[in-house]
Amino acid sequence: MKKTAALINVSRGKTIDQDALIVALKKGEISLARLGVMTPEPLPTDHELLKMDYVTLNPHMGSSRGGREGRGVQSCGGEPAGHPRGKKDAS
Repeated sequence: MKKTAALINVSRGKTIDQDALIVALKKGEISLARLGVMTPEPLPTDHELLKMDYVTLNPHMGSSRGGREGRGVQSCGGEPAGHPRGKKDAS
């Protein structure tokens, strides 16, 4: 996979090995991650993914209950998907 690759998961949380994703992001093996589902959901407030740049977590709201609706996007860091790790387009 190219180092400029972005991982986007909106299917199921267990589809992604979150520990391996964290390692890949730290090593720069992939550029960024956008996750609509995580395991567990919501993530604990001290979870590593919440501390990382280049990670956006947007938990799905299909079964929202218990006042969690206001949490919305948990973390948003780094550059937009078109600009992985700050590299600007040639245009």
